[in-house]
Amino acid sequence: MSQPATSQRTAVVIGASSGMGMASAIGLHADGYSLKLADLSLPSLQDVGKRLGAETFAADVTSESAIAALALQCRDGVDALVITAGLSMSMAPFERIMDVNLGGTARVLRHFGPLMRPGGAAVCMASIAGHLIGSIDAGVAGALTDTTTPDLGRRVLNALPVEMRIPGMAYGLSKLGVMKLVQRAAVEWGAFGARVCSISPGLIDTPMGALERKTSPEADIAVPLAPIPRTGTAAEVANVVAFLCSPQASYMTACDVLVDGGWVGAIHSGGTDSPFARALAASRQKS
Repeated sequence: MSQPATSQRTAVVIGASSGMGMASAIGLHADGYSLKLADLSLPSLQDVGKRLGAETFAADVTSESAIAALALQCRDGVDALVITAGLSMSMAPFERIMDVNLGGTARVLRHFGPLMRPGGAAVCMASIAGHLIGSIDAGVAGALTDTTTPDLGRRVLNALPVEMRIPGMAYGLSKLGVMKLVQRAAVEWGAFGARVCSISPGLIDTPMGALERKTSPEADIAVPLAPIPRTGTAAEVANVVAFLCSPQASYMTACDVLVDGGWVGAIHSGGTDSPFARALAASRQKS
């Protein structure tokens, strides 16, 4: 059962100071949600909060106590939860990427599940990298599944051959882990009458995306050859976030939605020497 139309809905966006998080906050504000915004750095978030009339909080998704404190601020109930906090492959070493992208997402879902109102929904950020990681062995799969211990990044690292212990691999594995996490969490969230999904963006024009493209000339070559021959915008991702949080998506849970301009399809159909395959290979080698 969804909230009465006269009740103002509450949305929590974690990672809202820029990029897809900020765009998601703007979109949910336009849809009439009351906003609670969080990010690692409070000063960088405050301008967004003032613009949208939102409460703002500093929160490190790798800290159990920080996420517990944020959840306490939301104890009156949540209708939409958006988790965009994350690190790309050029921003941190292997373990940190894993602990933020996968461990942080798992921590937020764990604390916020019981706060979700009936009809509510969460949206987590995965990536096309998770769709393209290829097969993984049972040891790596097991390490990705056990997201409750604080040494997640170290355990995944140790499960990999030495030559794969690079940030490019950490990013793809962390996003595959997010998609698998969403599938598991949806079962538990169904007991609260709530849903949880993920989105896999492709090349999106955000500060993080710009950082990666600076070191990826192969991606620039492939962009004009894609089914939609351009990069995406944060607003286009935010539109999908808003849809997944809305009653129009009421039968969607445990799923991932590609917002990639056709990149995954192009990679799968283009052969091993296509521009898309070369861009993927280059991204995986980032160290």
